[in-house]
Amino acid sequence: MLSAGGRVHVMPNGKGRVAWFADGSRIVYRVKTSTKGSPAVEIKVSTPGHGIPPSQKVHFISKGASG
Repeated sequence: MLSAGGRVHVMPNGKGRVAWFADGSRIVYRVKTSTKGSPAVEIKVSTPGHGIPPSQKVHFISKGASG
């Protein structure tokens, strides 16, 4: 849903997908990260403001997973 309206490409290393938007913003979804069992979403907006940071990274850690 986050990539709706963007151009989506598979990352060259095969670990996720990147969606680029016309305004220069992008969203990266990585299935495999350096944190075991923790997929991540990174959001970078081209025009931050109104309390929105220019970038945010969120790791999703499975309950019971250990790194």
